[in-house]
Amino acid sequence: FSDDIFDISAKFKFLMLGICAVVAVWVIGPVTQMPFGFSVYELPYWAGFLGSFLWLFTVTNIINFMDGSNGLMLTVMSIATGALAVIGLNTGGNESIMLCLILLAGMIGLMPYNVRPQAKIFTGDVGSLTVGFVFAVAVLWFCREGANSVPVYIGPLLILPFLTDGLLTMLMRVRNGERLMTAHKRHLYQRMITAGFSHMNVALIYSVISLIIAVFVVWSAGRGVHQFISFLILPVLTATLIWVWAGRKFS
Repeated sequence: FSDDIFDISAKFKFLMLGICAVVAVWVIGPVTQMPFGFSVYELPYWAGFLGSFLWLFTVTNIINFMDGSNGLMLTVMSIATGALAVIGLNTGGNESIMLCLILLAGMIGLMPYNVRPQAKIFTGDVGSLTVGFVFAVAVLWFCREGANSVPVYIGPLLILPFLTDGLLTMLMRVRNGERLMTAHKRHLYQRMITAGFSHMNVALIYSVISLIIAVFVVWSAGRGVHQFISFLILPVLTATLIWVWAGRKFS
């Protein structure tokens, strides 16, 4: 909220988000188990804490980066949040389900004013940062509640379109020697809008992809496939190839 009003510096905002992430991991507890086929690898506490912190910090900022087109963030995150709640119903994740439902209610309530060609209300940093942080916290809590099934890969896959676009765009900018703190329009969804796609078309394309991924994740989680590394690698490779192809098309 302060960032929307006063436009605080990026360094100060990252510091505050980092503190929030540390507190959240400390309260909930870090993820220290990584599934690999029929085995589960136990991570040292410090490694689990660092990984959980990076998950919270990265997702919060990525969702903020991807909130630059009407309806895009709300539709994609509503699908991801709803899918996480459905999976939680099958695994008994009470606290994570409650967080998902509260977050989903807020996003649905905002949709009539934001998911439209001429948005009447923008989510702003107060909306996108909150959505990203609460979703990341819900996933972390979900992993702690479902320790027996080790659902570590579920959260990243549910927001794979955003993670792919956000992280690969950052990697591309670093490779080109650009400063990450400066404003830009290099995300794939931004290049699509520049190429002539409307905001609603961009939101629709990302939402369809998100829905396909959500159905795949829900189906896989119900059959225990989510514990295999291929459950994560194959969609990630597919999303990366699509991003590279589309990036060249809309360069």
